[in-house]
Amino acid sequence: MNYNKYFLSIFIIFLSGCVTYDDQGNEVIEYNENAKMDWKLEKIAPLQDYDEEELKIPIIFAGLPANPPDSYSIPDFPEPGDQGRQPGGSAWALSYAVSYLYRQEPSYRCSPAFIYNILNGNRNRGIDLKEGLLLVQKVGCASYPLMPFNQNDHITQPGPTAYKDAAKHKVKGFARVDFNDFQQIRGMLLKQQPIVILMIVTENFLKHDEDIWTPDGNSAGFHGLIITGYNSTDMTLTLQNSAGKKWGRNGTTTIPFSWLVRLTKKAYVIY
Repeated sequence: MNYNKYFLSIFIIFLSGCVTYDDQGNEVIEYNENAKMDWKLEKIAPLQDYDEEELKIPIIFAGLPANPPDSYSIPDFPEPGDQGRQPGGSAWALSYAVSYLYRQEPSYRCSPAFIYNILNGNRNRGIDLKEGLLLVQKVGCASYPLMPFNQNDHITQPGPTAYKDAAKHKVKGFARVDFNDFQQIRGMLLKQQPIVILMIVTENFLKHDEDIWTPDGNSAGFHGLIITGYNSTDMTLTLQNSAGKKWGRNGTTTIPFSWLVRLTKKAYVIY
């Protein structure tokens, strides 16, 4: 998988102060000079990029009610977790989405370790978002207590009990979202459909502690996140991360829509 067309491909992970590591777990101290970008909105083209197989996945559309609210956040959404040293942002984002899909089961919480450990090939590296979507569709996701997350263990595989539980928590399918259309994102969220995205992030994202994020510094690679809310007055979207509650604003932040469309590579909903 080669993302070097635009940015240095370093999968980000978080440890305490959100330090970056490579896929062998070594701390990344120096950044590639070629990864530096001039982060001016007018100079950055939209990043959307699906491979040939992903382009076959249908796009889902959502209409708006007659008088949609100016701002909205999906209620009772799972709390932000902390992926620690593992570059498992996509697994965590998917786990939030599956957990919310099964919100009628209050005790159920999809295990990000179930997704990550199955798909990482016994390497502490990022996983393919499409593979994660196919996994939760075909296999499901086991409850957290049956496959608890351990940032130091990316190898242990789920046991029979975990697989049996996962089979009870499959998703019916998934679809692409036209994230270049703010009204489509808005419509999805109003239908209580959180949106899983793969987005480029920069150095300042790693230790972000403010309400609004915009890119600055070197590229720090691609990261899986989930959109959980919007504000149409200032055209911003709420992102939930997996770097603990000390990151951003209690584990979430907002991003201007104009930046989201330039930094996001792909976006999906599950159902």
